[in-house]
Formats: sequence, C-alpha cells, structure tokens
Amino acid sequence: TTGPVHTEAEASGIHEVLVYSRDHHATLATLTDQQIGNVMDVLRRRLAEHAQAPGIRYTQAIVNHGRESGASLAHPHGQLLGMPFAK
Repeated sequence: TTGPVHTEAEASGIHEVLVYSRDHHATLATLTDQQIGNVMDVLRRRLAEHAQAPGIRYTQAIVNHGRESGASLAHPHGQLLGMPFAK
C-alpha cells in the first residue's frame, strides 16, 4: 500500500535525454556561447512541446554531470521528465 507521501500510478509521461555535445569531456561550463544558446533553444522548444502534450502537467529539467549525480552516459547530458501529475 502507499502512504500519505507516496503515490502509485501507471507508467506514463515523457522522458527525453538531451546530449549537449559530441565531446565526452565537455561540460555546460566549457561549451561556447553558441553551443549554450543551442542547448537553451532546444530546451525551450522541448518544454513548449511538453506544455502542449495531452496529460502532461509538470516537466522537470535535470542536469546530469558525473556518476555522483546519477549520470549513466559519458556524454554531457541532461534529461526532461514530463509527468501527468505534480505532487
């Protein structure tokens, strides 16, 4: 059973991985202004798409950098999680 803090729901929503650069050693801090502009433009467009997606109520952007943050890919990347609920 679930309690007052935990909610149980069927799997649904949107999960996207955004790769910032082809360079495995790049970080957001080392990208050029043009590259950062491209990342932000893609992020803006994807967030707008999520806002229009049926059933999506909340989207969270996550930056993954290094194993400590849970990153499982060598490329510098982030994730977008579009969920049908906000709790």
